[in-house]
Amino acid sequence: FERFPSAQKFMAYLGLVPSEHSSGGSRHQGGITKTGNAHLRRVLGESAFCGRLRPRRSPSLKRRQQGQSQAIVDMAWEAQKRLYRKHGRMRIRAKSHQVTVTAMSRELAGFVWAVGRQRETEMNKEGLPGERPKEAGKHPHGKDQSSQHLCDRHGRAELAPLV
Repeated sequence: FERFPSAQKFMAYLGLVPSEHSSGGSRHQGGITKTGNAHLRRVLGESAFCGRLRPRRSPSLKRRQQGQSQAIVDMAWEAQKRLYRKHGRMRIRAKSHQVTVTAMSRELAGFVWAVGRQRETEMNKEGLPGERPKEAGKHPHGKDQSSQHLCDRHGRAELAPLV
């Protein structure tokens, strides 16, 4: 998440910001830009839609939160409450289902960015668990660093860095 200096930049990367047509003093906003990863937007939409339910800490949620820092757990609780309020306000204003879910997705993306940044900060303080020193210019599996194929130490694909 360090490649995104703000939550707004992360939302723009996902395509969850309104398009804009400006000329002179006039400014008209349209639908979302839909740039970025459509699959990620869909997953955020499905996740955000769960925010319509009253916030609560179920036993299964408490189990999943074990081992997480209190700051992240608190952010997750705030996200639940805020998504629930956002859904209620938008439905009172008679916004369509899709507009409501898109707005909630954007809100959730901001929380995802905040949690990601918090986790990165915590990992930098603690050091990465199981981190091994790497040789300069060498990939963990012995490949040259200039290779286009990026993977983590378990062989899973990673997100390529933005230039």
